[in-house]
Amino acid sequence: MDEVNRTVLYEFILLAFSDLHNYQSLLFIVILLMYMICLWGKITIISLVVTDPSLHKPMYYLLVSHFLPWMFHTIIYLQCLGETECYLLAIIAFDRHLAINHPLRYTSIMNNRFCTELAVLPWIIGFASSFIPTTVTAGLKFCGPNEINHFFCDLAPLQNLSCSNPFVSSIVTMALAIVMLVIPFMAIIGFYILIILTVSKINTNEGKYKAFSCSHIS
Repeated sequence: MDEVNRTVLYEFILLAFSDLHNYQSLLFIVILLMYMICLWGKITIISLVVTDPSLHKPMYYLLVSHFLPWMFHTIIYLQCLGETECYLLAIIAFDRHLAINHPLRYTSIMNNRFCTELAVLPWIIGFASSFIPTTVTAGLKFCGPNEINHFFCDLAPLQNLSCSNPFVSSIVTMALAIVMLVIPFMAIIGFYILIILTVSKINTNEGKYKAFSCSHIS
């Protein structure tokens, strides 16, 4: 009888800052200004890269690809695209690794086709990593409270509201989070360690400074 009487939920409410009634307008203005300033900065950088022929290089092309998920996330908030950004940062580190450690082969390796593939790959990975746990979580049954004490997309609080066993969806979400965060993080650390080791072998300070500048570390 309990199963029959339960009401199935199809929508949820994000509480966010709803308890701060006296500061709603102030919070809205502050957050809006923050987004507008960040968005304007990203648009300015993208415009410079697109319009300046001297910046039409793989590094800056990947840099624009790194900004686009953030803008997409900011404007329409469809999915959590942090995973995409993590892998784009790893690819940028890989690009600088090639430029510093394999300068003679850099142009032949980082051609337009390969650069485009590298820029598109994190988007595919990001959407897939969001789609899989979202689909698994959508298969859960929700029949209790529908209020989530959160202000951004996060599956864990939603899974905690399920009246069915969320074990599988929790494991899938956790496993993907580890894969999507740990792997690019380790790749970034590894590439920059290789860059630093290479630069440390350069004898002149001018050469070291030039190499570090090229690798956007400084």
